[in-house]
Amino acid sequence: MNPVMADIKKEWDWVGSGIKEIHAQFPWLEYRPEDVYAACVNGTAILYKTEEFFTVFTVEVHPLTQKKSFLCWLAWGENDKRGSLIADYVDFFAYEGKRFGCERISVKTPIDGLDKFLVSQGWRVDMRDFSFNLADDTAAGE
Repeated sequence: MNPVMADIKKEWDWVGSGIKEIHAQFPWLEYRPEDVYAACVNGTAILYKTEEFFTVFTVEVHPLTQKKSFLCWLAWGENDKRGSLIADYVDFFAYEGKRFGCERISVKTPIDGLDKFLVSQGWRVDMRDFSFNLADDTAAGE
């Protein structure tokens, strides 16, 4: 069965726990669980769920081309199947992306190896995102 859109207010107990688990694993992520809640309530993000996972999508607009991408902002699943849950339902999420006027689906992830899995499923690597904290006392490369 395909994922369904869900009301984060009704699903918050388990969704909030899943987001906290993601943050425990990747503490450098800049959003808080409450940010996800607020984005879903305000309509700038969409929560989808099945019995085993949830994922939150947003519509990202390219600043130069204005092309829209259906971005998987975060995903959580039992047995840590985050990458496969997107690949398993790519047709569904492609349909949803088109409904929201998007030209593509995109995923950003801090999970090592997920890029190889997605490429094996027909996805393309567009960009790798790296950052350096300017508040650190040392300059990059020193």
